[in-house]
Amino acid sequence: MIDSIFDPTMGSLEKSIRNSAKAQEVISHNIANANTPGYIPKKFDEVLGKAVEKRDRTSVNMEEEMSDMARNSGRYSAYLKMFNSKLSVLRTIISQGRK
Repeated sequence: MIDSIFDPTMGSLEKSIRNSAKAQEVISHNIANANTPGYIPKKFDEVLGKAVEKRDRTSVNMEEEMSDMARNSGRYSAYLKMFNSKLSVLRTIISQGRK
């Protein structure tokens, strides 16, 4: 969507932000259902984009989920920071063009 307006980096960042947000949703769902009997935790597969697969284990490992959440939160923040930097450059270019 953004690729047609801006450089390819913007499109890649947009996709990465969406994937990271979806991964966070899956991890949060696993944590929220940690004590639900019979719940099988899911794993977000970033390579396949929207694919969510069931894990081999039958219970939620809170340490692993919290580690995944921290790592994913860091990625999400980095993607947003890069995206905002790109937008800032575009705003500067646009405002300089008006002068």
